[in-house]
Amino acid sequence: MGFGPIVVLANDDFQRQIGQLPIKLKRQLATTIAQDADKLASAIKAAAPIRTGAMRDNVRARAVLSSP
Repeated sequence: MGFGPIVVLANDDFQRQIGQLPIKLKRQLATTIAQDADKLASAIKAAAPIRTGAMRDNVRARAVLSSP
C-alpha cells in the first residue's frame, strides 16, 4: 500500500497560503473543519472507556485561532 508524496508546509507558509484565499472560501473551510472536529470528538467520546466518565466528559472540540 503506497501513499502519494506528503508535503509539509511550515506554519508561516501555510498561514500565508490560507491568507491569500477569498474570505468566502475561508469561511467554508472554517465551517467544514469545525464540523469535522465535532464528529471526531464524538467518535472519541464513544470509544473512550467509561470507568468514571471523566475522560469521556473532557473530550471536546475547541477552536484554535491564530493571528497572522
